[in-house]
This record gives sequence, structure tokens and C-alpha cells, in this order.
Amino acid sequence: MAAREIINPDRLRSLAATFSGVLLRPEDSGYDDARRIHNGLIDKRPALEQPTS
Repeated sequence: MAAREIINPDRLRSLAATFSGVLLRPEDSGYDDARRIHNGLIDKRPALEQPTS
């Protein structure tokens, strides 16, 4: 498993301000639902996820 990088909270807030939606971190509610894709053979865990709905 790859090591997880710590994201600087100030940089995360700056990034989130550029999005019109919500950014989810792995520990946030809804993260697992947002990261799921149609092909169940692919199981990626990005550091941030933007829900599509």
C-alpha cells in the first residue's frame, strides 16, 4: 500500500475554494460512495474526491 501524504490544511482550503462543489477526504462521510466507479475491478483511493451529484 502506498504511503499517505499529509495535506496542508491551508492549501486544502485554498484548493477547495476553487471548486464549485464539495471535496471529500478519505475520512469524510460519502467518500466511499463518491469514489466508486462502474468497473468494480478498479479500487482507487484518491486523497481527495469531488462527488458528481
